[in-house]
Amino acid sequence: MSDNQNQTGRDYSTISPSAKSLLLLKGLTNIPFARKAAGLMLSPEKYEPDFTLKDFAFWARVVHFENRYWSIDQLLADLPIKNILEISSGFSFRGLAATQKDGVHYIDTDLPDVIELKKQFIDALQPDGINPKSKLDILPLNALDEKAFEEIVARFPKGEPIAIVNEGLLMYLSIAEKEKLCSIIHNILDKRGGYWITADIYLKQRARVTGMEMDDNLARFF
Repeated sequence: MSDNQNQTGRDYSTISPSAKSLLLLKGLTNIPFARKAAGLMLSPEKYEPDFTLKDFAFWARVVHFENRYWSIDQLLADLPIKNILEISSGFSFRGLAATQKDGVHYIDTDLPDVIELKKQFIDALQPDGINPKSKLDILPLNALDEKAFEEIVARFPKGEPIAIVNEGLLMYLSIAEKEKLCSIIHNILDKRGGYWITADIYLKQRARVTGMEMDDNLARFF
């Protein structure tokens, strides 16, 4: 069985193209390392963010994804926790930004194909290397593999609480998969203590706002 598949045989590597598209979108924001990473993603082509666009729906999406990113940082800032595990991180570099500070152990995870490319990006993005008083691990993980999940959590110091964070994962999972992920996270936090911070909270409605209709490109993204 592939590392990208769970017991149902579903191939989770299909998530990766949307992660790449999202990085190019975040390159228009002030999210740490996003613009430089977008440039690496398009290399050897040049990444030139276009701030002259007047498409309301496009900029609404940019604002949405930027706010989603910062909402996690805002919640983390209120916690006295230095051990952080991010699941399905895609081409977000929150871990690299976090480990510029002292005393942070950040484990950044996603599927193997994303992690392989992300490691190359991080080597190029590190300004002066990781803070010597912090630690950044970049590791492959299928978040629905409970054994692998627990093995990665075991890398944190024993007896210390952890924060598990994610954005942009749950909408790709079925109800059964969501239940399994919640069960895994609950069991881990029950043993270690800590928090789960997720930005994957959406209202179940199909209301349309003028200028926000879904075009073909957006439909393919979803």
